[in-house]
Amino acid sequence: MDFLLGKKEVKVEEEITNGVKKIDLSLSPQKLVLDSFEKSKEPETPFSRMLAHVMNKDIYDKPKPPRESYFYFPNKEEQVDTESSKIVRRIFEGNTEDEFLEDEKKHFKQLYIDIDNFNLAKKNANDLFKEPENWNKFNNLRFHQATNYNSKQTIDSLMVHFKWLEKAKKIEYTKNILEILNSGCLYVHGRDSKFRPLVVCDVDKFMSLTTTYSNEDFEHAAIKLCDYIIEKLLVPGQVENWVLIVNMGNVSVFSIPDNLKNLMTMMQDNYRARLYRSYIIGMSTFMTFLWNIIKLFLDAVTVKKFVFLKESTLNTMHSIINPDQLEKRFGGNAENAKDKYLFPPIVPSENYLLKSDVVHKVLISDKEYRVLVQKDSRVTKSPYIYKVFFYD
Repeated sequence: MDFLLGKKEVKVEEEITNGVKKIDLSLSPQKLVLDSFEKSKEPETPFSRMLAHVMNKDIYDKPKPPRESYFYFPNKEEQVDTESSKIVRRIFEGNTEDEFLEDEKKHFKQLYIDIDNFNLAKKNANDLFKEPENWNKFNNLRFHQATNYNSKQTIDSLMVHFKWLEKAKKIEYTKNILEILNSGCLYVHGRDSKFRPLVVCDVDKFMSLTTTYSNEDFEHAAIKLCDYIIEKLLVPGQVENWVLIVNMGNVSVFSIPDNLKNLMTMMQDNYRARLYRSYIIGMSTFMTFLWNIIKLFLDAVTVKKFVFLKESTLNTMHSIINPDQLEKRFGGNAENAKDKYLFPPIVPSENYLLKSDVVHKVLISDKEYRVLVQKDSRVTKSPYIYKVFFYD
C-alpha cells in the first residue's frame, strides 16, 4: 500500500569489524549555525563559548541512540495499546501492510481514497492535497490516528501542518534559540528503560524568561529541539516516542502563561503520536482532585499517559526510568542539570535498563540482530556495527 512507502533509502556500505566507529548520520554541527554567525574571534564571550560547545562534534554526537537501543524491538503490546476501545499505535515505521491491525488497514486505505476524491473535487492546483518533498508517509498515519480516523479532519490538519512545516524548515539556530535551549526551561536529559528520550519542561524557569525572549523565540527553540530528537535520538521502527517531565515548581496551573500553553499546543498539533507519557510534578491538591474527576470520562489509554506526582511519589517514575537517568530533584541519582550547556542533550549515564529487567527478554543478541538485518531491509542499521549513509 502507498502509505507504507517513503522511508529514507539506506545503503549499508560496510560492516565495522574492528571496534566502534563514529558515524555522523545527520547534519554536521557546523550546519547548526546561521551563516551570519561565523565562529567568534573572541572565544571568551558567553555566546562564542556556547557556540563552540554546540559545534564540538564529540559533544554533538554523544546523545545519539546507545548501542543497546538497536537491539530493542518492541513487542505487539508495546507497539499498539489496545487497553481501551480506542486503539493507540506508538510504533509506525518499519511495518508492512500485514503488520497493521485490520481496523487500521481499513482506516488507512479509506484515507487515501478520500484524499484522491478530495483532489478530484478541486479546480485550483494550489488547493490540492500535496505532500511535501521527502515527506515521511508514516506521519499521515499518525495524524489519522489523532483525528480518530476522520478523513476530513485528517486532511485538513495535514494541510495546515504542511504550511506550518514550510516555515519550520526555514528556522535556523540563532543566539536566542541557543540561549533558550541552554537555559533549563526545555531540554533533554537521559532516556527511559526503552530508550525513549526524557524531555524536561521547567515551568518556573520558563516564566522567568518570558520578558527576555519573544513567543517566536520559544516556539522556534521548541521546534529545533523536537526536530533534533526525531533526527538524532530516535530509532525508526523501535524507538519513536519521548517522555515528558513537567516540573511545575511554585507555579499554579492558573498562572501558566498563554505563550507556554500555545507552545504545548503547537507541539501537540505538529508532533503527533510522539508522547508516550507525561509526568506532571508539583500539581496542587485541588488540580489533582479535579483530574481524578475528569479522568472518569476519558479512555484508559489517555488516562495512563498523564501521571501527576508530588515529592513523595517521584519514585513512580522508576517503573519505566532507571534512577541513573533522572536528576536528583526528580528522585533520581544524576546530578541536577545546572550546567550552562544543556544542548546538545545531556547523557547522564549508560545505565538504561531497570534492575528488574532480564536483559535477554528486553534485548536481542548481537548475533540475532545481524541475522535480522540480513533478512529484513526495513530494520534500522546500527551505526555501531555498520557504516551507513542516508540519502534522499
